[in-house]
Amino acid sequence: MELFVGIDVAKDRLDICVRPSAETFAVTRDGEGLERLVGRLHALTPVLVVMEATGGYEAVAASALAMTELLYLALDERQQVRVDRIGVGRWHAMRKILVALERAVFQQLRR
Repeated sequence: MELFVGIDVAKDRLDICVRPSAETFAVTRDGEGLERLVGRLHALTPVLVVMEATGGYEAVAASALAMTELLYLALDERQQVRVDRIGVGRWHAMRKILVALERAVFQQLRR
């Protein structure tokens, strides 16, 4: 089963939800919490991790994820997408998929 992970970013903590299993957990937004997050995500091997971009608070989590082979997106409330772990050549192939994903994510958030 393909798993997808959503991360809600706050100043002191990250709330994580795994789909379609609906598993949830939270970690602190510090070194220990980020190690725990990376360990859990490594074990889950999700297809994609989508993270809320919140005033720079996501940078610490994005840095931790950048050390892995996980594909992740940081989305902000203006519906802008920052993609990491995709090479330039793959970006063009992924563009249509990412646009569709962005629309689907924000449609769900608006409900």
